[in-house]
Amino acid sequence: MTLLTVNPSASNHDAKQATSAMTLTGVVSVAGASQWAGLLLPGVTVPAGATVNSATLYYKATSTVHDTPALVWYAQDVDSAAAFTTTDNNIDTRPRTAAGTSDSATDIGTAAYRAVDVTAQIAAVVGRGGWASGNNIALLGDGQTGVDLWIASWDTGTDVWYVEIDYTANRVTRTIAASTDDGLETTGGSMVLATAAIDTDSVGDIAGFLFRSVTVPAGATVTSATLNVYPNDAGRQSPNVTIKGQYNPANFTTTTNDQMCIRDSNWSRSCPTTVRCTTSTSLPWAVSARCRPWPKARPTPNWRSMTAMKPRRS
Repeated sequence: MTLLTVNPSASNHDAKQATSAMTLTGVVSVAGASQWAGLLLPGVTVPAGATVNSATLYYKATSTVHDTPALVWYAQDVDSAAAFTTTDNNIDTRPRTAAGTSDSATDIGTAAYRAVDVTAQIAAVVGRGGWASGNNIALLGDGQTGVDLWIASWDTGTDVWYVEIDYTANRVTRTIAASTDDGLETTGGSMVLATAAIDTDSVGDIAGFLFRSVTVPAGATVTSATLNVYPNDAGRQSPNVTIKGQYNPANFTTTTNDQMCIRDSNWSRSCPTTVRCTTSTSLPWAVSARCRPWPKARPTPNWRSMTAMKPRRS
């Protein structure tokens, strides 16, 4: 789980709407059922596809005579909310999430932050198809009968409102799905796709593994990635390979040198006209046989941002 705190960073990141007129400066005051509060969360770095475990709005009242909340808090139902402007009705005309949280109390005082659960609203926005890490989220407070609340804003300089979001980035697991999703290229360049075991037991042998439909969204941060393999021979369980990755790979084929051409300039064998382009990053992987009990699954060191793995015997 990751805890993210989001604060306003400009005067137009919070606003009030009285009937239709907008005010972007001073405290966010809501004093009637026809009035609205708007709070913009800039640059929310929750990755697409993440699970929002909790989200909480914290605010303080600035006056003990204006400290009675009676609002329903929504989020703006868009991929990325715009900052508030002085255009009339710039809060209540924004589309809202179905989820809303009632925030009602009397005389909350000015000493402590008030906490409002906005988990469902933040989750609804982060769950949109167009959401991307770094987008903005707007919270929209609909004043109800009896509300009389002044909220400390970015302009007040102290005790400013903020939002905490606790989220978990999703884990993606992929396995080999077809015969053309793994293969072996021997030292001589011959390709073998239909094989019960991929034996990289000579210098120059290359194994290839292709993982389909890797649903890591654009803009997401890959915090860890591991390739797990099973040795199938108690006498052959000592890896000494370099791992590379290829973006959006095609199926492996029986074309000679099909995997050797998944290389960078450090790999010297000649290639057909059409070659595969690999990541510039490589990852050595060497483990002593006596440290590798058989036949358990063995993970590689952590690798990132590799769609197809290309172990090459060193």
